[in-house]
Amino acid sequence: MKLLQLIVSLAVMWHLAVCFRYPSADWESLVFRLPADNTFYGRKCKQHSRFYCLDKYETQFQPLLQFSGTPDRQDRQQTEEETLEVASEFEQLLRDKWSKINMVDQFRPSHCCDGQTGKYLFHGFSNLGMTPEQYMFKLTDYSEDNKPLNFISSFYVPTMCRNVVMAVGFGPGGLLREMNHDNGVAESAPYLIPGHEFHPSVAIPNIPSISFDYFDPGSQLTFQWFKTHIMCKDQHWICDLSVSRHTD
Repeated sequence: MKLLQLIVSLAVMWHLAVCFRYPSADWESLVFRLPADNTFYGRKCKQHSRFYCLDKYETQFQPLLQFSGTPDRQDRQQTEEETLEVASEFEQLLRDKWSKINMVDQFRPSHCCDGQTGKYLFHGFSNLGMTPEQYMFKLTDYSEDNKPLNFISSFYVPTMCRNVVMAVGFGPGGLLREMNHDNGVAESAPYLIPGHEFHPSVAIPNIPSISFDYFDPGSQLTFQWFKTHIMCKDQHWICDLSVSRHTD
């Protein structure tokens, strides 16, 4: 359990450094990472899936919301006993599901559940007071309601004249562009998800490469598109579930 506490502490420190970047107070995002050999997370993800990994349901750091005057999220002091209890409950929920939903630990991609539980404790329990069941629902709700593209992370590849996508997120709030990579991002250059035409080190198999307009990527890169063309290629049950819901 000390490992969990360390993960949460590191997450808090990281979030403090970047929490100013959120575009709106209601911003939350279901974040997915793409497998590729040129990023740490991408390499770890690729050990589990050649298509995608579910990173987290990201929420905003609580003190920022309090400082900005958000009235409906009050300060909560969780005791260690409460934290250990909900951590154990979430781990039990996740243990049989993590592989099925591609939620890997970026440090130990073949193991469950320290890294994943740390994300729940920070983004779910600490920030919003979510129960394990509520956070799990956020992680596994693949309906298309209120899920515009609101997060994109990429890096610019001069030889392609494209910003190659490393991660995307869907949910309420404006679009957040993550641009803290060594190669930066070229404004106005289209975003690219590399398909089978590219080298296996960066390509997602069995899909053609597709580019998205830099200024309005969400007009094409919708959650429906991402789910159909990437998620369901790896986890067929996701689209099977969507079809059954539409026909019920």
